[in-house]
Amino acid sequence: MIWLQDVFDNGGSKFIFIPPTAVRLMKAREEFSWLRHQGKRIAGDLEVLRENKGRQQIIYRMYHLSNYREKYYAKLKKQIEQVKNIVISERN
Repeated sequence: MIWLQDVFDNGGSKFIFIPPTAVRLMKAREEFSWLRHQGKRIAGDLEVLRENKGRQQIIYRMYHLSNYREKYYAKLKKQIEQVKNIVISERN
């Protein structure tokens, strides 16, 4: 899992989206202890797990795109719309 932490710390991605199940599993690992201690911030319909302004990187918690259960569908649809707006804003 150290390689994944390295991706977060040194990778070139500006936006990272992690599904809730992966977040739960990552919290149990020492490498991701920052997930347990990070204050939550909600940006629209996405939860911000970590924001590194120096590297211009934001890690979001987002429902997995294959999660079509009716219980989550409305929230997922809003999150997809927000991701679309993030991508569009980056292109401009």
